[in-house]
Amino acid sequence: ICTFNGSKRIERLKEFFLNQSFINDWEVLIVNNASDKENSLRLLQIQQEWSMHFSCNLIDELKIGLNNARQTGINNSKGSLMIFCDDDNW
Repeated sequence: ICTFNGSKRIERLKEFFLNQSFINDWEVLIVNNASDKENSLRLLQIQQEWSMHFSCNLIDELKIGLNNARQTGINNSKGSLMIFCDDDNW
C-alpha cells in the first residue's frame, strides 16, 4: 500500500484484508512515501495493530512519487505475486 499522508484513508483497508481467504501465506507492505510526522506515527500504529491479524510491515521511502514507493515495495516484498494498492483503494 503506497501512501503519502494517507493514514486516515488507509485504515479503511483493514476490513478488506481481514476478509481475504488466501490459502498461502501473504503479507501487506505499507510504504510510507515521505509522509509528515503525524501521519508517519499513525502509520506505525496501524502497522502494529494490523500485525496482530496478518503479516504487515511498514517501510519508509523518502523520495516522493508513486513509482519510488512501488519500487520500494517490490524491493522489500517476500512473495512471488504482488498486488498494488494505494491508500484510497476501498
